[in-house]
Amino acid sequence: MPARPVRPRAFQRARHRWNPYRRVWLISSVSTSWTSFGGDLHLDLGERRAAGAGLRAALEDALREAVQDGRLAPGTRLPSSRALGEDLGIARNTVVEAYGQLTAEGWLASRQGSGTTVARRAVPVRGERSAPVGPRRRAVRHDLMSGRPDLSLFPRTAWLAATRRALATAPHEALGYGGPLGRIELREALTHYLARVRGVRTDPDHLLICNGVQQGLGLLCAALRERGARSLAVEAYGLPPQHALIRAAGLSTVPLPLDEQGARVDLLDARCGAGSAGGSGARAGRTSRR
Repeated sequence: MPARPVRPRAFQRARHRWNPYRRVWLISSVSTSWTSFGGDLHLDLGERRAAGAGLRAALEDALREAVQDGRLAPGTRLPSSRALGEDLGIARNTVVEAYGQLTAEGWLASRQGSGTTVARRAVPVRGERSAPVGPRRRAVRHDLMSGRPDLSLFPRTAWLAATRRALATAPHEALGYGGPLGRIELREALTHYLARVRGVRTDPDHLLICNGVQQGLGLLCAALRERGARSLAVEAYGLPPQHALIRAAGLSTVPLPLDEQGARVDLLDARCGAGSAGGSGARAGRTSRR
């Protein structure tokens, strides 16, 4: 295994690790002048130097490739020449010259007092296709699309305050993988909510937290299928994706007509018969087995 080179001084202020197979330092978070990168940025100068490229040419090629690949997005602020030179263990003038060359080529942009950033070029990222230009949709005055609430009414302030309060009081284990039923705090809160608002008396051990309606419906269909159900009664005007999910679980869908109170569950026996289950939206229902 190749020997590990001396770590540059600036790495003492960074989280880092040595990759012996690529012979590069992987920088996770350097000084404050390079915080915009976030994740690892791979500037591999060793392979280019081994191929005969000069130090400045190797740096230019590495930065140019990072821009072309999309690792450096347009508008990203680059580290100062001093910081990058210290991090890579090269002279500051080499970085200044490389920045200047890439700026002249249009890859970078430099302004006095604003540092060096990735230029906003009209060049697609490598491997990315340009979106087809189609006819412009006419703007509508009122959006009547169903299932889309008024997002401007979202309680941002209250949500942010609740998030901060939860993070400040949550135990450390709450940030890891929890049990399959979901966090006990959430299930306890839902137990009180269901009793107060829905009139449902239950306990936290009988509640299961799902990612959404699709996952919950999928788990329900799998349980019904395992218990012997063969069909599921649903509202006649249900959502096609949910009907497709029910059929994918091995259940057939039986549509029920609607009245002013919802699905006509009084027609369950006539429509479904044995081996069926009352579906979503029904006022009442029962599951039977053959």
